[in-house]
Amino acid sequence: MPAHKSGDVNIDIIPGAIVGQPNGVVADVVHLPFPDKTFGAAFASHLLEHLPDQAKAEAALVELERVAETVFLSYPSRQSIPAWMIRDHRLWVWQKGDVVYLQQRGRTEKPHKLEQYRLVGSEG
Repeated sequence: MPAHKSGDVNIDIIPGAIVGQPNGVVADVVHLPFPDKTFGAAFASHLLEHLPDQAKAEAALVELERVAETVFLSYPSRQSIPAWMIRDHRLWVWQKGDVVYLQQRGRTEKPHKLEQYRLVGSEG
């Protein structure tokens, strides 16, 4: 049973990653081909840390919020050994309260704070 009127959709930028998915869509996360609030929820699982920089990750969060009523994030902990070893991880992602933080890996300056990104259940 679909979770929302539009049903479940799997999105990836790599066509081979959605082979066999009944509702697979090839798209870039910063340019999703859906109208505003098409979905009840979007699940961004281990996505943000692979994006090239903070600006692209912020654009992805804004776009996910545009197409979904609620956005759930999953990302590796900085305490995770694999998170340190995977070269394709370009960003550190973490949350405090209702703020998502992004930091380019290998840099020491203060992280870029995304104040406009509200977590599930936050007031505002």
